[in-house]
Amino acid sequence: MMPRYEVTGVGKESGRKRRRIYSAIDENSARTSAEKDGTNVEEVIELPPEAPTERQMEYAISLGITIPADVSKKEISDLISLNQDDDYLATPLTRETASRFGVELTQYTGEKNAIGQIWHHLSREGNEKKLLTWLAYNAYLDLTGPQKSQSRHLDDPVFSEIASELEKDTSVISSAQRQNVEHRRTKAYKAAVQLIRERTEAESAPENSPSREKPKYSKQPPHREPRSPRPTNKAHGHRQGCLSVIFGMAIIPAAIATAYQWLPKILL
Repeated sequence: MMPRYEVTGVGKESGRKRRRIYSAIDENSARTSAEKDGTNVEEVIELPPEAPTERQMEYAISLGITIPADVSKKEISDLISLNQDDDYLATPLTRETASRFGVELTQYTGEKNAIGQIWHHLSREGNEKKLLTWLAYNAYLDLTGPQKSQSRHLDDPVFSEIASELEKDTSVISSAQRQNVEHRRTKAYKAAVQLIRERTEAESAPENSPSREKPKYSKQPPHREPRSPRPTNKAHGHRQGCLSVIFGMAIIPAAIATAYQWLPKILL
């Protein structure tokens, strides 16, 4: 959790006394933030973390949350959100992103809560390019998955280039800034996905690769081996017929001779 600093000074235009509180990495960052707001800084004091309210403590106890010692107001708020949203602690990648954009997280900030805080911070006027860069990076993570997500990081120039393309369309910017819509359904997200795919396909395509024509469909029937003829009884039957003729020719003379031998006896 980033410390808080109370900055006192005088307004550059109004000349009036100012006292403002900034969350920053260190005193110099708090001073720079105050100067950007138009303050001639006179003094910077680091403040102790805000203590939780009595109402926060009672509600956390009613939810069954174990309250750590010396917990701050923001930390117990994150613990309550972690419990109610059925969330898990923010990942190192999300914490790194939040730190890069100057978004304050606690050790108890959940992943959903962290994403929401980053989005809310980047949706402010003047952060359009950062918002679209982060949107393009999220689209890349969704497309590639956790296995390949480490091949590119948020500071990769490709995401800034895609953001520059998206920034040309004001409707895309408005779409990206909507907080009440699931971001994967927005016009901005879909446009970022399309550009990511085009860039990925262009990088993965081999250079000077000749196009290969698909083989045309042939209407000729496939080659088949000739079938061997089936065995038949025709020749066997022919042989049987021949033998019957020969046998018949041999019997006829014998029958005639027998008839001549017995015929006179019958007549007598």
